[in-house]
Amino acid sequence: DVLGKNVKAKADVELHFKRTAGQGFVFNVEVDGEALERANKPIRINMPYKPTQLEMQKTHNIVVKRIDNLQAVIVPNARFNENSKAVILETNHFGQYHIEYVSKSFADIATYDWAKGAIEGLAARDVIQGTGENQFAPERAVTRAEFITMLVRALDLQAQRGETSFTDVNQDAYYYEPLNVAKDLGIVQGTGDNRFNPNAHIARQDLFTMTAR
Repeated sequence: DVLGKNVKAKADVELHFKRTAGQGFVFNVEVDGEALERANKPIRINMPYKPTQLEMQKTHNIVVKRIDNLQAVIVPNARFNENSKAVILETNHFGQYHIEYVSKSFADIATYDWAKGAIEGLAARDVIQGTGENQFAPERAVTRAEFITMLVRALDLQAQRGETSFTDVNQDAYYYEPLNVAKDLGIVQGTGDNRFNPNAHIARQDLFTMTAR
């Protein structure tokens, strides 16, 4: 079931997993001699990893990137587990991966010790990008557009959809594609009259409803 409904019960399945140069690894599956591009469901990978002394100070900055058509795509759910001393990720894509240390921070979060690690970890995974000029604005309220963008990026949600039907959302908006994904998956339904009200501050009830969905 993980490999897909088209894989026969008695098919010859071979799993290939090997380390590559640096901190890379390749994860492939062949069925009857033919390589699969992706699995039907996410597969959990535990890759033993020994961080450097610098990396051990901020393990939240250890990320995994998947090489897709010569482009590096971050796997948002990947993390380093200090108990197992391994990088853990879930993916349904086979192919080449690379472990990296990505350090990103913001000048205005220095005094927010309780939140700094989480903010930097999400920034390292491109889930958040700040408000510009090396600023995060930690005490500023979050808009509906900002939250749904962070949610879709953090969970690496995917969906096939054309154009959104919300009349107050422009195609050139940074949140246009994440909002399309969220609507297609039933996470958002709008505020009525085909509107999403993207720039309004998100209410706690809406935040938790979207997250639960």
